[in-house]
Amino acid sequence: MIITIVLSKFCVWIKTIKQVYSDSLKNKEYIPSGFKQLDKITRGFKRKEVTIIGGRPATGKTSFGVSFCSNILT
Repeated sequence: MIITIVLSKFCVWIKTIKQVYSDSLKNKEYIPSGFKQLDKITRGFKRKEVTIIGGRPATGKTSFGVSFCSNILT
């Protein structure tokens, strides 16, 4: 039951991200991460490329990914 609720909310979240992406980021070469210092160095994430976020366990990889998605939505 809880998994179904979480999954449905996740699907809504993904649809929202797709809509925001298609509306505002479609013509940009780089997608900003929302982290100013990182974007200064990398200019953001390059479109049509896979970016791997790696690190030791419990170092914030998931938090970074969630924050990145949240930054795109705001």
